[in-house]
Amino acid sequence: MKTIENLSSLEGRSSLKQLFIELRFEKQLSSLSTIAILWRICTQERDISKFSKKFGTIVHPLGFWSGTTLWLQEVISRYYHSTFSSFVYLGAALLLVLIGFRRISDSISDSFVIAGIVLESFLLVIVFLLMLFAPTEDGSEGDLSEDETKELLADIGEIATDFANATGKLDRISSELSSLVITNEILSNKIQRLVETNQLAVAPNTDLLGTLRENNKVTMELSVNIADFIESLRKLKQEEVAINVRQELEKYLTSQLSK
Repeated sequence: MKTIENLSSLEGRSSLKQLFIELRFEKQLSSLSTIAILWRICTQERDISKFSKKFGTIVHPLGFWSGTTLWLQEVISRYYHSTFSSFVYLGAALLLVLIGFRRISDSISDSFVIAGIVLESFLLVIVFLLMLFAPTEDGSEGDLSEDETKELLADIGEIATDFANATGKLDRISSELSSLVITNEILSNKIQRLVETNQLAVAPNTDLLGTLRENNKVTMELSVNIADFIESLRKLKQEEVAINVRQELEKYLTSQLSK
């Protein structure tokens, strides 16, 4: 069991919080029993092993005034402030009802109204004490035990590791996306060149068409010239045949006349 040096220290306040949780929630004691036991522990008890399985003794009890002040700060103000505030509102509502009925009816005596005022005043004094001894927002509530600190550090380490792994994965994904963008640009350029080539194949340019027309015209002129040349050769051949026939005929006639 753990020994508590002084309940007013940071470690003692944290231990008092653990005692409240153990008594109220683990052992399922009522609120009044828990408040009474914790007041005894804060003011006079040394051996608290009969109330808790986690803690053994308190070396230096605080006494009545210091213990009650600590009890108001760490138990009543911290865990029951809203409960007492709700009773104050309830007392105020009842007081208003009593005063209202007193003004319209004589069945309610002044003693009831005075009792209501006294009760409401008492509750307001209690709320005043709770607010007066309310714990300040220092590090006492946020202090962690050594085991809780180690567990928190381990959780932070795991979170940092997961964050680093996620960062590395994001970097790899970013690199892959950059490579994919470059590849897409290359493919886009190739597709653009292919489209341009297909356009040229389907619809040739005007220079090529002009060259083809000129070649066709020259070919037609050459065909006409060749045809004229063939006709000229045919005529020339006919003339040569006529001349040869004439010469042979002259030779024949000359030979017949000479006889």
